[in-house]
Amino acid sequence: MSLIKHSLSKRGFTLVEVMVSVAIIGIIASVVVYNHGKFDSDLEINNAAYRMALSARQAQVYGISAREVVGASVGSGVEAFSLSYGLHFNTTSVNPNKYIFFANADNFDQIYTTVGDDFACTSPECIEQTIIGRGITISGFWGLRGDTWTNLSLSGSGLYAIDILFKRPNPDAIFNFYLNGYPSSPSNDRCGTSTCDGVAVCLMSPQGRAKRMIVLVTGQIAVENVGTTGTEPCHN
Repeated sequence: MSLIKHSLSKRGFTLVEVMVSVAIIGIIASVVVYNHGKFDSDLEINNAAYRMALSARQAQVYGISAREVVGASVGSGVEAFSLSYGLHFNTTSVNPNKYIFFANADNFDQIYTTVGDDFACTSPECIEQTIIGRGITISGFWGLRGDTWTNLSLSGSGLYAIDILFKRPNPDAIFNFYLNGYPSSPSNDRCGTSTCDGVAVCLMSPQGRAKRMIVLVTGQIAVENVGTTGTEPCHN
């Protein structure tokens, strides 16, 4: 009896048990690594979307708080405390990962006045150029009219750039769409044949994660998840 007990106490793992244990550890490690990568991707695009929304909110606050423009060439007869502020987006594939925070220094045209490269921030109206980074890009723009969203990149042809501005004393947003090159006379008639009540800026990560920043004409700014249906903006 003692010999049997001694034999059992000396027993080790069989090859099958070792292989099963290694396989289980490998599966657990794979799940952890996959979920960690998914978490990082979600976190990065969330941060990018909220950074953009904060930029839009900053433009709104600057626009209604009589903030003086420092370093910008203010047009003749324009008060440095009464300018509109906004974000400028290029809708082409040349600059899908950048946007401009600007002050409308001449304050007459309500558009971003470029000098040289649209996104080199060489314009006196440019306050800051933001590079989104992490491989996240601006994948599209949608416009809202009533309860209907329209893909602005597909509604007509030649959409080149979009400005979203705020001007005192109202917190309302001003939308300008540039067609067939830039700079050209902007318009806000991309939602069918009507003006847009809101704009959604679509963001996409390299892993296919999507977010959108929405700005309504009433001044509301929000970050939202993106579903897969064709009735909502920025759907996959």
